[in-house]
Amino acid sequence: MGESLTKALNYDEFCARYMRELTYDTLFMPMLVLERRDLETGLPDGTYAQVSLALQRVLGEQAEVFKETLDVTDQLASNLVWAFYTAALGAVQFPKSPNMRASVSFVVRKFQEASRFDTLFRNLVDQFAP
Repeated sequence: MGESLTKALNYDEFCARYMRELTYDTLFMPMLVLERRDLETGLPDGTYAQVSLALQRVLGEQAEVFKETLDVTDQLASNLVWAFYTAALGAVQFPKSPNMRASVSFVVRKFQEASRFDTLFRNLVDQFAP
């Protein structure tokens, strides 16, 4: 992820690359959702501590990439990582649009398009543009 993000030319491309990286592995986001929803209460304390430390390490590495690529402060980089992470977790929980048939109205199609993961993610993270 870091290698891809550091090649971004601007914030919009950075967001697009981040979204692509998150969705490249089809299991990554569902596993993050599962971790946030189920693993917190279902793991032994020692295992949960290890999972939490690993997640902290990954988010810390991402914050460094954000800081260097976007040229922002440590605090803003940390805030952006959490904002992107929260936006991605929220967006991924929306179901994918079903195949559209000709009988679906224009309004419904616009709603389905707006509910796609990439659209939701970009709309959310645009609020945090540095």
